[in-house]
Amino acid sequence: MNEVQNKIHAILLRHGYDVPFTDAFCKSALKYLHDINLPACDRLEIDQYIEILKLLVVKKNECTESIEEIASDDPAIRIAMTMPGMGYFNATAFVGEVGDIRRFASGDKLTSFTGIVPRVHQSGEKTTFGSITKQGSNNLRHVIIQAANVAVQHDKLLKKVYLKFAHKGHNKA
Repeated sequence: MNEVQNKIHAILLRHGYDVPFTDAFCKSALKYLHDINLPACDRLEIDQYIEILKLLVVKKNECTESIEEIASDDPAIRIAMTMPGMGYFNATAFVGEVGDIRRFASGDKLTSFTGIVPRVHQSGEKTTFGSITKQGSNNLRHVIIQAANVAVQHDKLLKKVYLKFAHKGHNKA
């Protein structure tokens, strides 16, 4: 949807029109787009993009309903939703990526699977920890990070812990 909205913005900017809306699909934006004076080919292009946006919104709503239905019927997803920051989408993606959580012998094994663990360099008696390993699924890491950001915003204790690490500097939290 963003790509289509960006294309509409580009057409308007090409003709010197300021784009007063961030959402090209709100009612006032649609009226603005309809009333604006453009050459016929650009008018046709914008009208086509508006139709594409309408279809995308319908499909997005259908997808959302399907995911919510799947989530409400799946016990593993309902359990995942009890984790801070996990809603329908994140919990469904988490369960889809991880599968049966019982296959992991411990929480350490699960975190290693996600790739959100520090890289460890050992030489003799010296051990140094680097950035995360990024092993495993990019989607799973994205879901976990997104859920963590939501959890920090809504849980005072988690926010306190986060801020403690954040004060240490970049890539320390």
